[in-house]
Amino acid sequence: MLNITRTVSILVLFICFNSNAENINILKMYNQFTAVSAASGKCMTPQKDELTAFLANYQMVTTLMYQEIKKRKPDFTEEQAKKAIKMGSSKVTAAVYKVIETESCNSPKIQGLIKRFHVQAKWKPSA
Repeated sequence: MLNITRTVSILVLFICFNSNAENINILKMYNQFTAVSAASGKCMTPQKDELTAFLANYQMVTTLMYQEIKKRKPDFTEEQAKKAIKMGSSKVTAAVYKVIETESCNSPKIQGLIKRFHVQAKWKPSA
């Protein structure tokens, strides 16, 4: 378990420091979607169609993250790649929940994430 965790941590650092701009954007986008998902899940009730659009976009970004991990670490099993994504997601989500706990849903940080939810739901990724 410790070895996988260490490997995943090294992979995340590797992606952060050794990626071109496009790959960094995938990582940033994934982290942003994850933070927005955490904040909106705790602090708002979106309309069904807006939630569906947001989740479709989040799934696409998650798939791109998975592909990037597999590209960087082709020896990773599917389980290891998914674990890397889940680990990163858990850390981002925990950070957002901590802000909500200490500052409430009315925090300007959380309100900014909620505004971003609406933007990400409307986003139309290019092919």
